[in-house]
This record gives sequence, structure tokens and C-alpha cells, in this order.
Amino acid sequence: MARKNLQITVPLAPDKCFDLMFNIGSKIYDWKVKGLDKDKLIITFQQGDILSLKSVSPVQTVVSMAPLADGQTQISFAAEHYGLVDPFGFLDGAIKKLMDPFQIQAAALAAAPTGLRCPQCGRQVEAGARFCRYDGTPMPLQCPACQLLNPAGAKFCSRCGKAL
Repeated sequence: MARKNLQITVPLAPDKCFDLMFNIGSKIYDWKVKGLDKDKLIITFQQGDILSLKSVSPVQTVVSMAPLADGQTQISFAAEHYGLVDPFGFLDGAIKKLMDPFQIQAAALAAAPTGLRCPQCGRQVEAGARFCRYDGTPMPLQCPACQLLNPAGAKFCSRCGKAL
């Protein structure tokens, strides 16, 4: 068995990193999600069948996320290869399949605006906030279905009728 560890830091909150990593890893051909713990921010992916001798490159990759200061997250990749052929090549490939698309999408998310501006004080407010944390002003509500901004206190979207 061979093992490789790698760490990166990204400017996103851990819950966003978790969701993004899960979406990327669960779409990789011949990979399976073997373990998922959103409370501990750990996802285990498996490529190939570890118990089968027919699998040339069985790799298990554990991805864990830890919050850092200023809303950043440290992501640790721990990949283990259980096969007989070129273990370090397979380990590099396994981590790269997760890390490359993750870094591209994380950078795009980090560059995107993260919320609204308070209509009273003009300060940036987190996405999903119901009140401005600086002056308590009720915030407009964005419809999850059609993205329309509805007035604070609305119960349903005025465009599509979805519950807010």
C-alpha cells in the first residue's frame, strides 16, 4: 500500500467547500462516495474495488476540511493505493482529479459577490441573511427558484409563487 498527502487553502467557507467537493467527486467516472460526514467535514471517495484482485488501481481518497481565519478553509487530501501497479502515479492522478476542478470552481465562487447590500447602510450582507448585521434592517429575500429579489417579509415569490 502506498499513501500520499496534500494540503491546500482556499478562500471559501468549509460548508461551501464540502458541497463543492462532494459534487465534483460524485461525478467522476468509476468513483464512489464511500463515506460522508458533513458534521466533521470529511468525504471518502473510492476508485476501483479495494477487495477485488481484478482492479488494477484501487485508490481510496479521504478529503477533510478545516476552517481557518477570515473564512478560509484548509483542505487535506489523503490518498491510499491498494494495487500493485505504479502506486504513486495513481495517487497523483486521484488527487488531481479532485483538486484541479475544485480549485477552478472554488476560485470562481470566491470571486463572485457573496451577498446583497443593505438598503439602509449600504454594507455588504451575507447571502441568505434576513437582516443586516450592522443596523438590523430587514433584507430583501431572493427566490431560490427564479432568483428574483422580493421585499423583506414576503412569504412567497411574486414572480414564480415559490415559498420563501
